[in-house]
Amino acid sequence: MKPLNEFLNEGFESESKSFKDLLKAIKKLPDTISSISVPVDLKTFASQSIKIEPIDKNWRKEVEKTLKETLKGKDAKAIDTFLLKSYFGRGGKATDSYYIKLDSQESRDFANAMNKGKFGSLD
Repeated sequence: MKPLNEFLNEGFESESKSFKDLLKAIKKLPDTISSISVPVDLKTFASQSIKIEPIDKNWRKEVEKTLKETLKGKDAKAIDTFLLKSYFGRGGKATDSYYIKLDSQESRDFANAMNKGKFGSLD
């Protein structure tokens, strides 16, 4: 799958089927981003993440290390889509805050069921 920014001709967002491609997209992020949220678990609902700010040149290594640690578990094999997204909308600018989403068929099925109200009202 092509990175999203190839379709937009701007920005830094990416969607791929490979962890390696996600790391390439992270390396393309400028040091001027506000922050990047990195998941620290693979829970389908209410997963946790840490916020990394680019205060020094090693922030990308910290992101990669955190992701590798997150992807060590047995549930990591289910991950089939790696997303780098801006909190501020399509494309992403050099000063935006970003987040990483690790997606699986299970997480998409859960989101679809929540959307259809299969687990009751969210109110």
